[in-house]
Amino acid sequence: MAERTVFGSLLLFLALPLAAQDPLAGLVSRALADNPGLRAQRARVAAARQAPSQARALPDPTADVEFMNLAADGSFGSEALTRGVSVGVTQMLPFPGKRGLAAKAAEGEASVEEARLMVLERTVRSEVLAAAFRFATARELLRINGQTREALSATTESALARYSSGSGSQADVLLAQSAVTKADAERRELERQRDVALARLASLTASPVDAAGLEGIGLPPPGELPGLDSLLASVDEGAPEVTVARSEAAVAEARAEAAKKSFKPDFMVGGRYRFKDMTMGGRDYLTAMAGMTLP
Repeated sequence: MAERTVFGSLLLFLALPLAAQDPLAGLVSRALADNPGLRAQRARVAAARQAPSQARALPDPTADVEFMNLAADGSFGSEALTRGVSVGVTQMLPFPGKRGLAAKAAEGEASVEEARLMVLERTVRSEVLAAAFRFATARELLRINGQTREALSATTESALARYSSGSGSQADVLLAQSAVTKADAERRELERQRDVALARLASLTASPVDAAGLEGIGLPPPGELPGLDSLLASVDEGAPEVTVARSEAAVAEARAEAAKKSFKPDFMVGGRYRFKDMTMGGRDYLTAMAGMTLP
């Protein structure tokens, strides 16, 4: 994690002068809004924020209706007078403290997901800057390659002219032609790198990126790179990566506390309403119930 943090900081330092350019700012905005990974993480954050309230809630109560003493053969003779109907409700009550610990763990998990979102946003932003930097670098090198090839082509033509007039050697012609061939190979590689950078930008923004719209992105001026010690010293204690680690530790502690209470019994309370119970003289009755689990 620390290596990725330092590398991301280095990329941001290299591409910082590009951030003021509108095309780059537009790419970053598109990536932050539409990147599939970010959208999925935002959905996880939204779901995690609902978990604490669910953890604090009591389990759903159960309700039932009971038809008592129905004749197995379906007869409706004298036995029918002994039939009755009852309605019951039962509620489970977790041992005190269980729901609080579950909510604490859920809150910690929500904090972890929020911190992971911050990390992913910064990573996506850094990758957009890096891809744009690679695109601009390949484009500039292609421009230089084109100028170099023109000079090499002129040199080749001059060598051929001297060789045709008898004042030059075949070796000079072959050497000039070899330089042109090498320049052509370098151009194909640079075109590949440019296309890869463009495809990476399209992947990060989840939409096609027009190379013509990136003309405003220029290379940063050369400067001295910061040392590793200064990069490490600049790591913020409140950085998202640090927050993720601390939140994960808090979640683990909350889960450990919840595990200690897992053997504690839960309680059940309930009531039942018996409607015109013919076995009890056709009167209505209420029944109360209490119980507990046996871990």
